[in-house]
Amino acid sequence: FTPCDDPYVTVVGGTTLSTFSNAWASETVWNIGFQGNNAWNSLGYWGSSGGISTTYSIPSWQTNVNMTANLGSTTFRNVPDVALVADNIIVVYGGGNQGISGGDSAGTALWAGFMALVNQQAVANGRPTLGFLNPTIYALAQGPNYNNLFHDITTGNNFWPSSPSRFPAVPGYDLCTGWGTPIGVNLI
Repeated sequence: FTPCDDPYVTVVGGTTLSTFSNAWASETVWNIGFQGNNAWNSLGYWGSSGGISTTYSIPSWQTNVNMTANLGSTTFRNVPDVALVADNIIVVYGGGNQGISGGDSAGTALWAGFMALVNQQAVANGRPTLGFLNPTIYALAQGPNYNNLFHDITTGNNFWPSSPSRFPAVPGYDLCTGWGTPIGVNLI
């Protein structure tokens, strides 16, 4: 999976979001299973990315994460780091055309937009913009305010026939949704 498993990249997993009265209600790992073969995914299985790097050693900021329940590695880089919605996203493109999209790549674009809001707020407060974020994400997630900063995704998995038992969502960090999804202004 290089370069997406690169320790200097913030890897984003995907979720399916449920709302009630336009407010967050719950999320689960995005895993819609077999969708037929196509140009984007020749295997035809659609779901959150995640797993263990075969290239990069575990970075220092991941060494304090308990990898027992999530089936992660204590010697190699684990991904993803965070997650965002990857299902039923309305996309406007090409001069006003609209369509429904999804996937980890859509969640990654949403994370980039969220980071732009973080940088905008930093500048407004006279602070520098963000740089390399992963050590900060892990420090915040392992601190006392974790549940005020992230929605912890604890249901679902990214199982598929070639990997029928790896990896489940678990409380805290997992290899489907990382630390989970941001709780908007709290994480900003």
